[in-house]
Amino acid sequence: MIYTSILLIFLISFILMINHWNQNKGIVFLVFGILFSSIRLITFLLINIQSDYDVLAFIFLHTDPLICLIAPAFLFYLRSLIYHKTEFHPTMLFHFLPAFLVLINTLPYFAIPYETKLKFVEILLVEPNANFDYFPHLLFSYKFQKIIPPFINVSYFIFYLIYGFKLKNEGNVYIKKRASLLINRIMTIIGINILPAVLLVAYATYHASLHENEFTFAFTNIAYKNNQYFFLLTLVFPVSFFLSPSMLYGEGDSRNKLDHFYDGLKVLLNSESGGGSKTITKSDDLDRIIFFIEDSKPYLQNNFSLHDISRAINIPLVRVTNCFNKQLKISFPIYRNRLRVQHATSMLRDGAHLHISIEGIAMKSGFKSASTFYMAFKAEYGMTPIEWIKQNL
Repeated sequence: MIYTSILLIFLISFILMINHWNQNKGIVFLVFGILFSSIRLITFLLINIQSDYDVLAFIFLHTDPLICLIAPAFLFYLRSLIYHKTEFHPTMLFHFLPAFLVLINTLPYFAIPYETKLKFVEILLVEPNANFDYFPHLLFSYKFQKIIPPFINVSYFIFYLIYGFKLKNEGNVYIKKRASLLINRIMTIIGINILPAVLLVAYATYHASLHENEFTFAFTNIAYKNNQYFFLLTLVFPVSFFLSPSMLYGEGDSRNKLDHFYDGLKVLLNSESGGGSKTITKSDDLDRIIFFIEDSKPYLQNNFSLHDISRAINIPLVRVTNCFNKQLKISFPIYRNRLRVQHATSMLRDGAHLHISIEGIAMKSGFKSASTFYMAFKAEYGMTPIEWIKQNL
């Protein structure tokens, strides 16, 4: 029962790789993140139930450098999902710095015999507050190292929210939609994982207070240790992914069930508070349109039109038009030009202008002429492509 969550995580990882690899190679970052998040949960569980010392001695501290990479891995995945590409920049090496420092600091511990590590773990379980100054290290003590991973994870989580809301407010139409969906799902999954932990701590606090005859906040006291319900916390994380099927199986048809629940709740609230007013809600049509445009990139063809969307995904033209005018609240030509300009700027960042003319980049981005490209580019950025290159590259 203890290792059930690991089996579920391997199953989830397999499903993710099978369904997402062809569309987004960045899925490897998500798989890495959830695998080592699960290992971290198992570590906490073994410490709590004081069981399987041999397994704990094998994963304790040895995995700390990789645990420090969980948060950056999720960041790389979110970027690949929003921008629909996986790329490497030298600045990304900065995210590996904490893991590298922890690795250097832990090298002496790696070198000590397994029997010594086992004894170290046994002391940790019996005396959680014991002095571990003798912990072999190069840079900083064990007491400091154990707070590094949670500090990094919390810091990155705050950054995720700031980054997501920034994209939601400042990105183009497509990125705004993707960021909004991601924020909803991340907040939901985090809420699903935090709530049981809060309830368990409250339960342990109640029993600890009864035991001490005064209020005692429980986190590592005797009432919390060996709690028979603690192993359930390790199951919440993998189960939360099954509540969002589109994250597991892709988004070819619709959003996940939670998104539909939110939409239905909004419709219900609006219908009750708005009387006879008619509310326009997001539909599956829009999700299918966005997925088609993202997956096939038809806007790179200079004759791409609303009729092409209607024929490709078998949706009547009037419904396609309504999705742009009434839901996205933007005309199709403007939306199409923004995607083309976004593609052009991506080519510029990759250095295409060094061997292809601006007119050539315009053609490869779907524009029929350089003049329309310049007009669309200036409408999006307030400057010409040449001026943009000088300021950004």
